Amino acid sequence: MKSSTETTVQSLLTNKTQQIDLVRRLDFFLPKESAQIMTIQFLHEVFIGKVFLPKQFEVHPVQRTKLPPKKDCLNILLSILKKHVDHHQHGEAVRQLGHYLVEKEADKNFYVVLIRFFDAENELFHPSYEPPKRQRV
Repeated sequence: MKSSTETTVQSLLTNKTQQIDLVRRLDFFLPKESAQIMTIQFLHEVFIGKVFLPKQFEVHPVQRTKLPPKKDCLNILLSILKKHVDHHQHGEAVRQLGHYLVEKEADKNFYVVLIRFFDAENELFHPSYEPPKRQRV
């Protein structure tokens, strides 16, 4: 027999918009709603703690005009996550976040903010940072 709380939560899990609202009310930092990663399954796993995302108050917006391309930001983030997964208090949930990031795309701002959350001293945030120049063929 299900409790009324379980029934309420299950009904919220069936609608993506409601799921986004639920996770936002819990103050998690989320990518843009239009991002591929924003699936009901991803949101549910964030909600139950199976996938780690920082809370809004733990992250800081990044006001940089010079950043590498989105794909490079993702690769930087994935390498940082690999380093932190064994040392983070939510190691397995951080690993799950990495799996989702490999499978589904998110927005560049989401990647950059997570890079800053996990590695505030990353070279991207140094005042003298210049993104690598793209070679034209």
